[in-house]
Amino acid sequence: SEFGCRPEVYAPTFRRLKYVPRKNDLDSLYEKRDLQLGRTFHVGEDYYDVVDGLRAIDECISFLNFGCGDRIGHAVALGIDAYDYYKTRNFKVVMPRQILLDNAVWLFKKMEEYAIDDCCGIKFKLKEIFETYFSMIYGSVQASIDEYYESWMLRGDEPSRASDSKLHIWKAYSQNEVNPVLNHIRKNPRVMQLYKIYHYSADARKAGDIVIEFQFDDGDARIVSEVQKKMRQKSAREKIAIETNPTSNLKITDIDRY
Repeated sequence: SEFGCRPEVYAPTFRRLKYVPRKNDLDSLYEKRDLQLGRTFHVGEDYYDVVDGLRAIDECISFLNFGCGDRIGHAVALGIDAYDYYKTRNFKVVMPRQILLDNAVWLFKKMEEYAIDDCCGIKFKLKEIFETYFSMIYGSVQASIDEYYESWMLRGDEPSRASDSKLHIWKAYSQNEVNPVLNHIRKNPRVMQLYKIYHYSADARKAGDIVIEFQFDDGDARIVSEVQKKMRQKSAREKIAIETNPTSNLKITDIDRY
């Protein structure tokens, strides 16, 4: 199940797999070069709401360094009609506080990244969610919405850099150190504090696991549809394949026909 087990859990392993040479019996027919393994990760199939599914897909691409030749299994959140999804639920969603906080910050920053016009005032609502639930989960810790998003960007790191010499082969992949943006973010002590609290604070985990109901409206759903569209375009540009699994999708998601 995707619930409680996000792409960040597998990120170091999948980054390692990206650089494992693929050898086969036909190597002699090709010029001498290493062919990398193509990788498949199933994501965006089970989710608390469409935003949560889209964020998981984005985590897969970002944390696992997905690109040309990689495949995403299902990715239903990329294709489902967001407006119909929320309408059938009376625009109400139920999820843990931590998920709502993460989804709100992620959506806020994606609207900025994709230059999506805030035609219905959703950014004010998203910022309000951040301020309310950040204090409930993280207590007296101080951080801006930008710093919180930056701490989310680091979640693909291995939290406890393994020191066991037997695991030396993994050390180069435990942190995504080839990314200069992430290296810069790691120098911010407030961001690193948030990162550590997310992984290691029992109090924050307990507060974040409390389940709540949240009310969307139709304008919010239309913004989500715009983000979906931009993410589909990004997947196409990056040449990331989508494995659609039609029967599985029909049986376990909101899709109602092949």
